[in-house]
Amino acid sequence: MTRRRLKLVPLIFAAVLMMLASLATVAWFKYVLPELHRYDRENEAASNVYNNGGALMKDGQVLLTLENSARKKFGDPQLTAMTPSLSQIRRFTSLDLHGTSVTDAGIAQLTAVDQLEGLNVSDTPVTLNGLLALQRLPKLTSITVSPGQLTDSEMKKLYSVFHKPRTDFGVYLGAQRQLDPSTTSPTIAK
Repeated sequence: MTRRRLKLVPLIFAAVLMMLASLATVAWFKYVLPELHRYDRENEAASNVYNNGGALMKDGQVLLTLENSARKKFGDPQLTAMTPSLSQIRRFTSLDLHGTSVTDAGIAQLTAVDQLEGLNVSDTPVTLNGLLALQRLPKLTSITVSPGQLTDSEMKKLYSVFHKPRTDFGVYLGAQRQLDPSTTSPTIAK
């Protein structure tokens, strides 16, 4: 019986090795390879953002790296080219379009970016209609506009459309936050 057991050891060892090889193959195709593809897609997306004048910050915000004089040249075509990439970047949370020429048509492209939490459209031609197109975005909790960019009634409408129970939605005028525009006049706040 001892010889018989000794003959089984190589067979058991071979079976264990085959099982481990099978598990390694499954793990490679199920976990490692998709993660490598996701990493490649995210790098391509970040390159696209960079090539269109943006930079991804560590906090997940996309800032435009353009100088103030060049910001006005950033418009709907550049935002449209950049938008599909934003969804591919896992840590993306907010977009700063301050001082650009982006219009309501460009803002409408952001409706597909579900992870968008914050948007700065101060000093842009974006209107209430453009911002209302984003009301279905589940995570959008802050919008920054310039003083005078929206009227008092438009600010109230923006707040009422985006504010949901248990959500701390804020409308910002520059650096000052208007939690509830129905209590203060947003165009007077400086």
